[in-house]
Amino acid sequence: MANNKSKMAKNYADYKAIKKQYTQDTKRQERELLKDMRQHWDAFRSCWRYREMLTEKQKTKTKKEQQALITAKIKKEFSKRIADFLNECDQIAKAQPLTHIYISVDWVRSQTWGMNPHAEIITDDGCFSGRASGCGYDKLSAATAQALNQSKSALKLIYNKYEQALRKDPKATKRDAVGYGSGYSKPYYEGGVGFSSHDSIFRNCGAIVHEWHEGKAWDSMRYTFPSTNK
Repeated sequence: MANNKSKMAKNYADYKAIKKQYTQDTKRQERELLKDMRQHWDAFRSCWRYREMLTEKQKTKTKKEQQALITAKIKKEFSKRIADFLNECDQIAKAQPLTHIYISVDWVRSQTWGMNPHAEIITDDGCFSGRASGCGYDKLSAATAQALNQSKSALKLIYNKYEQALRKDPKATKRDAVGYGSGYSKPYYEGGVGFSSHDSIFRNCGAIVHEWHEGKAWDSMRYTFPSTNK
């Protein structure tokens, strides 16, 4: 049994620091895209955004009119992206605090791709599954990430840790605060990064490892989290 003494981050009713950072980053991306569109108009007209954003009739309008139409659509798109994320934060904040994760993996043989992981996780808010196949990347972490990202309780674990870090330092990064593989624009469990990254995230968030078993065609791990997470 391995024990991690990292203190659990408290629960937050409102991820205001994460919301603020995501909103700022998304608005910056919007400004950069609009600037690029205007400065490199001829190149922009050949990209997929131009083809999808304007109808054939709209493409006959003047350059200024076309840019105005595209600007409005891009702003609407980014506003929706922010609104959806803020709603997702609220849903995760309401989720059951994570007290345990049980992970079981069956390795199923494929004639094309060899052994492929079929992962199942049990957390405070349910049972979730994930699969991966192919080659050239870490399939185990791809399967476990797919399952973990379905669990709002599992996501709440890293949201709490990152919120805590941002409130202390607005420049804190997910990688430094939570661990490698904890997301890019928003917190989540990245796939293909190696299961050791998920294990490190759990431990950084205060996990106690009670079980870790590896068989020829199966794996199982069980983590619990201290009562300070309640």
